[in-house]
Order: sequence, then structure tokens, then C-alpha cells
Amino acid sequence: MVGGELGISLEGTVDVEDGVETKTHHYIRSILPEGLIGATGKLRSGDELLEVNDTVLLGKSDETFKL
Repeated sequence: MVGGELGISLEGTVDVEDGVETKTHHYIRSILPEGLIGATGKLRSGDELLEVNDTVLLGKSDETFKL
């Protein structure tokens, strides 16, 4: 399948230690079966995204990267 929409929604969480945000996490909230991601069957809701296109996401805010 070439082109089209990824068909996922994301959510994030932040680890907090002693009132300080220490590390962010990015998770797949939902996947549309007809989207590019859903068609592969490789990812599931709840999976954490650690890296996308050679960009490490762990610990980075969603404002510092674009998927």
C-alpha cells in the first residue's frame, strides 16, 4: 500500500520524580484496521513507540519531533 493515512492515534505519559518531569513515553492509543499501520498487523494498541525513522522518542516531548 503506497500513500494513505497511518490510521493511529497516540497518547503520552510523563514520569514524575519528586515533582519533576523526568521522562516522557509515547503510546499507540488506537489503530484503524484500514490504515497503513493496521494493515501490517505488527503494532497493537498500548505499544510504546521508542523510535520512528531513526529518531529516538523516549524522553522527548511531542513538541520536539514530527512523525
